Amino acid sequence: MGLGNPYNIYQYSILHRLIAQVTNKEVGTICFNIDNAHIYDRHFEPLMEQVFRESYNAPKVWINPEIKSFYDFTIDDVKVTDYEHGDKVKLEVAL
Repeated sequence: MGLGNPYNIYQYSILHRLIAQVTNKEVGTICFNIDNAHIYDRHFEPLMEQVFRESYNAPKVWINPEIKSFYDFTIDDVKVTDYEHGDKVKLEVAL
């Protein structure tokens, strides 16, 4: 949860915005259920540290408004600015 979930949510959010743009729809709310979330014993303390840390404002996301077809997007058409973060929380990758 602590390593993969934040990245997955970020990716869903960007994909959601890209699709909304090329279909001329408003960006809505992403709702999903996590069916099998598990936290390993060795992750409990670092995750508690992460949960209770100071929060920061969300970064800004810019998507090139000139793109009208999903398949025309490139990495240069998405920019994240004003990203703030705290110190790294060390989480061992589970294998």
